[in-house]
Amino acid sequence: MIKKLLFLSIAAFISSIAWSQPLNIQIVSPGADTTICAGDTVILQSSSALLGNGFNLGQIGAGWSSTQANPVFNNPCGPGPIGPHLWVGTTNSNTRTITTIDYDLTNGNACFVKFWMRYGLVPGQGNCEDPDFNNEGVHLQYSTNFGATWTDFPGPDVTPVGALTTVAGGGNTVPPFVTTTPGSGGYWTPLTTAAAQQASGLYHWNRYECTIPAAAISVNTRFRWAQLSTSSTGFDAWGIDEVFIGCTPANIIWAPTGTTIANDTVAPLDTTTYIVTVYDTLGNQATDTITLNVIPPPFLIDSIEASCKDSTFIITVDNPILCNSIAADGSDFRLAVPNGGPDIPIIAATAVNCQNGFTQTIEITSLSPLTYNGTFFIYVKQGFDFNTLVSACGDVPEFDTVKVIVRDCYEVYMDLLNVTVVNDDHTEVQWDISTDTTIAFINSVFEEYRIFRSLNPTGPYTQVGTVTNINTLTWEDMAPGSTSPLTTVDVNTDAYNYMVQAVYDGGLNTDSDSIASILLSCEDNADTNLLDLSWSDYWGWAPVDYYVMQRGTATPWVEIGNTNTTTTTITKPLDADQYTIKIETREPTTGALISESNYCTYDVFPKDARIQMPNVFSPNADNVNDYFNAITANDSTSNLVQFEGAIYNRWGTLLYEWTDWEIMESGWDGDGHSEGTYYYVVRGVGREGDVVEKSGFFMLVRYD
Repeated sequence: MIKKLLFLSIAAFISSIAWSQPLNIQIVSPGADTTICAGDTVILQSSSALLGNGFNLGQIGAGWSSTQANPVFNNPCGPGPIGPHLWVGTTNSNTRTITTIDYDLTNGNACFVKFWMRYGLVPGQGNCEDPDFNNEGVHLQYSTNFGATWTDFPGPDVTPVGALTTVAGGGNTVPPFVTTTPGSGGYWTPLTTAAAQQASGLYHWNRYECTIPAAAISVNTRFRWAQLSTSSTGFDAWGIDEVFIGCTPANIIWAPTGTTIANDTVAPLDTTTYIVTVYDTLGNQATDTITLNVIPPPFLIDSIEASCKDSTFIITVDNPILCNSIAADGSDFRLAVPNGGPDIPIIAATAVNCQNGFTQTIEITSLSPLTYNGTFFIYVKQGFDFNTLVSACGDVPEFDTVKVIVRDCYEVYMDLLNVTVVNDDHTEVQWDISTDTTIAFINSVFEEYRIFRSLNPTGPYTQVGTVTNINTLTWEDMAPGSTSPLTTVDVNTDAYNYMVQAVYDGGLNTDSDSIASILLSCEDNADTNLLDLSWSDYWGWAPVDYYVMQRGTATPWVEIGNTNTTTTTITKPLDADQYTIKIETREPTTGALISESNYCTYDVFPKDARIQMPNVFSPNADNVNDYFNAITANDSTSNLVQFEGAIYNRWGTLLYEWTDWEIMESGWDGDGHSEGTYYYVVRGVGREGDVVEKSGFFMLVRYD
């Protein structure tokens, strides 16, 4: 229910002066939006109140002066009549009272106090603990002297009668709740036993209607709900909801009916929202609304698709029908064939997923299968059980029909052959179509191929292209053919999944499987001669082998490695150049199909020749520094294509020459020479033609 107040003029007030409430209207029955059958009669009841408060904003709201009971609004003990309600007993409070502001009742605008209430029903202690002593009940009281003294509403004190809405262990059933006899009076004495409480309307959500006594009519009357005795916090809980203080309104109108009394009797055929408005001669007005959701009589869902040679069909009803109204022998149905041939008998019908005696799904079986394309018709008739299909809101009418569309008395197969990146710029898709009938026949009913793309193999897929020629079996994801063409940035950022759909014969379609393009990622280890490569998996064929292809700026593509995994590490070339890498995989039977990745590039820069020589060596056959030769560790000597070295003694006599700097044993072993100082001269030529020369003294030391 939608609760709203539209005030065109509101009188200012101060808390010490009695308040005369502006116009207010509330639909009190039904208590919430309600579902009915088409044509059902519903009596809409309204009242106009000085105070109309349902606590639906989760707070005390307007119209109250004191909440010493320290209530909560989070429904700790289950749902109330409508939305949040006020609940007392879960939090500490010195005085458990809920008090209104002062109202001027002398103009005849207050006749009753109406509200919903229940006591807690859980023995022991806690948010829902039960009042179980005679003095722990709730009083409804009034005061005409600003709260100096309080008087209970006069009796008799009547316990309400209605549905038992509260579960014994705590919590409520689902509203709306029904009260057959409202409670009344001014004090409702608790019951002392669990059995008595469970059976009493005091401990379940019920409606109370208490007539305002003549003694309470004054210019400053206030009301309160008061629990004057409790055991402690966490004991003796209670709650109220939907509080109304007022009378039946004088000037009222309902829309769309135009009724001008408090109650409106309606019987809608469609879902309808009713608006009640109360107004005065000054132009002030207030409104409330309620929606009656109408369930129409049931009808069959318009059409289904069936496969060639099917003889069992699932049909659906738009609203639930009684399972036992379906004739098991199928006599509630007939199956008409295209072009007016004789009907095919239905020999069985069964309710599917029957829940609480109702279903919306029926499985029916025909005497013979459907063996050709066309539109068949299943229609309803009165069966041998002397009814059609019965629901709580009427019967499916005779001759209500569902179309059964058969368009696949042949098979079409789609095979996605390959997806590849083209020249590091976009992707290309290739597929094939086949059928269990002649391709000429398929050509006669062919409509188009639809190309779909996604970033995820499982979708969602978006259509990006269309091909209308059955013999065109490739498509490139680029302008102008693509609705969202890819770019070099795209193919270097993501792997793209594709599927192709063939559409034919009035909208029938067959999908291919999906394949994704290969996305290559290159991590250039700039400080080494290595390049780490990784790429996305390709599942267009199996087994799959990957080939690492490389080219320079002036050299063609060459294969430099292969693997059946999706990672590898390559050694960079020695020659300075800019190099491009891609990954290829080739269809294993013929190699005719090739899928390639995007490109990665890296640079090999010119490298200077370097030579580093030791300043001491110890030829004592311990395999450590036994030879005098260039130092190769950590590329100390590198990038050479030619090397020459010579050893001299202190008097300039040549002792040794060598040219192999990479094999340590090619250097001087000092054989036949004593410890002491010697002199070396070396010369190297680099890969770029640069020459490096070094000379210097070194020590020959022999350790025992």
